[in-house]
Amino acid sequence: MTGLFSPVTASLYFTTSLMCSDYADHMSSREVRDKKGNLRRKLVEMPADVKQALEHRGLRADYDHRPAYQRNDYLAWITRAVRPEIRQKRLNQMLEELEKGGVYMRMDHPASKK
Repeated sequence: MTGLFSPVTASLYFTTSLMCSDYADHMSSREVRDKKGNLRRKLVEMPADVKQALEHRGLRADYDHRPAYQRNDYLAWITRAVRPEIRQKRLNQMLEELEKGGVYMRMDHPASKK
């Protein structure tokens, strides 16, 4: 070993540093803040298939009664799925939770209890 790190350790350190800085750059570029400095999430537009599924199951009113952050989280979570079967699984989970009431992302949500 000629320096502070062995070649393997130095390579690992360099790679990890790049990954961390890339992640930090990625996260900071996505942050949107309001005038008070509060972090604001990007609003996700409802895809047509989600809208159709909500209306077909008669759950649009239940969806609309949920807080805005939950509606946005559900849509972001569903649309982030890469594989179609995962997207469908997430859509089904949202529909089942809305139908049952009192549940949000598999956690208790008493305010929406039916």
